[in-house]
Amino acid sequence: MAKKHPDRLDAVGWRFFAIAFGVALPPAMIAAFKVTVDDVIVFVPVGMGLLMAALAAALLSWGVNSAVQFRARRRRAAARKAGKKT
Repeated sequence: MAKKHPDRLDAVGWRFFAIAFGVALPPAMIAAFKVTVDDVIVFVPVGMGLLMAALAAALLSWGVNSAVQFRARRRRAAARKAGKKT
């Protein structure tokens, strides 16, 4: 098994998604309760809020993963280029 480097981040994982979900959950719940009508059962806005928060966290995780992997790819290409020159 390869050694993990704490200073190198290759991808953000489920912990980042969980934190982003927790941050997105209160505004999503508030928005879900604001847009639904009053006579609907409580599970509908709660489910809507959970879905909106999960979607927001997934999109944020996807964007951060893309940026992190792009930087890692550039770093590997630079290291390979430097290895060829010497």
